[in-house]
Amino acid sequence: METTPEHIAQNFIKTIMKRLVISLVVIILGFLYLIYNVGQPGSVSIITVIFAFFLAAATIVFNLLAAEMDREKLYHVLFEEKDADRAREVFQYVIANFPSALRQSFISTDFYYATALSMFLTGSNNHDIQNYLEGVMGGRLHDNGRFKLLYLAHLSALTHDKQFVDAITPLGKVNGLNKQIIDYVDAVNASLNHDDKALQDAVSLIEEMNVYPLITEFAQTLKA
Repeated sequence: METTPEHIAQNFIKTIMKRLVISLVVIILGFLYLIYNVGQPGSVSIITVIFAFFLAAATIVFNLLAAEMDREKLYHVLFEEKDADRAREVFQYVIANFPSALRQSFISTDFYYATALSMFLTGSNNHDIQNYLEGVMGGRLHDNGRFKLLYLAHLSALTHDKQFVDAITPLGKVNGLNKQIIDYVDAVNASLNHDDKALQDAVSLIEEMNVYPLITEFAQTLKA
């Protein structure tokens, strides 16, 4: 099985597109059935119409959730394998080659900022990264997300400049996927404020959870 960055990225795009095409065919056939049978007595009930709309909505939701699971598989390259060079190639290939009409729906804010983090870890500076994000995200540049928090917090940790971590907008929802990142933000704040106890507490929580080994490594570096 090929694991080159290009192959991983192409497989991600093909999987989403294949699932989307199949879903669209199912929806179209369902509505063609309704259109064909409308007006024929007893052929289409209100329950059938409701079911058709429910099926369409469920299909859309399924595609969005499945796309999120597909993205998580890509995040594995950066956050578990800790291979920033390969992650950068994968992420940027996806962004460059994904159909522009679908980019707003299937490439999330998290994905863009995971790309930003991979760029930063491979030598790009924040100015160049912000220019890149502005070009690919457009009006979504100010959207919030867990990896945006991580990116800004890590910038502050490495530059010892609180302006980045102070610019963070808290997430509206805390779950298992983003709790470790929130704890890392707390750890960075504690480090910059020279609060050793708060730093130790935050790092201990991160080590205990260890959802993303890369973040655990970031946190442990703060104690060094």
